[in-house]
Amino acid sequence: MVSYKEIEKFNITNEEQGKAACLVYLDLCEGKQWWNVDLHPCHDLDLVLISGHATRHTSRELVLPLPRGCSVSPSDLQNYLHKASLGDYHTSGITMAIMDTDSTTVYYKISDGLVPPASPETTELKKLNHTELINKNRLGVVASVDKYIERKRKIDRASELEIDQTELVKHMQHSDGTL
Repeated sequence: MVSYKEIEKFNITNEEQGKAACLVYLDLCEGKQWWNVDLHPCHDLDLVLISGHATRHTSRELVLPLPRGCSVSPSDLQNYLHKASLGDYHTSGITMAIMDTDSTTVYYKISDGLVPPASPETTELKKLNHTELINKNRLGVVASVDKYIERKRKIDRASELEIDQTELVKHMQHSDGTL
């Protein structure tokens, strides 16, 4: 894990952005469970960038942490897009992570120019996969409820048997005084 002291070693003059970078880093690692998350100083922008993989099989993404309240103009966005890079790794866009004082983070993906939408076939396939996942989860819930009800019935039957045995013993004791 990273500490704020490590970020200070980058000699970035914008302390608020450094603090935001530390908190966004923690959110990506712990909250969103990103893979291979690293911090990178960007001295051209005087900012700290974060890179990582959203899942094990996705490509590396660049994240620009910013504290809430910092003003960002369209020219700033262009500047971020053109100067934010990791050595020989270049990306078509970056994700801005805007961090509030209570550590709430909002992520915005920005790109240079327009990004064409997914094809209707791809969109339909995503919908089908999502629907299948929801149905699978529903079936899992139904199966869990059924198992719970069955266990509850077994416990209730066992309790009834114990009560019946207890009543039988009491009845026998009262009828002849012995067991």
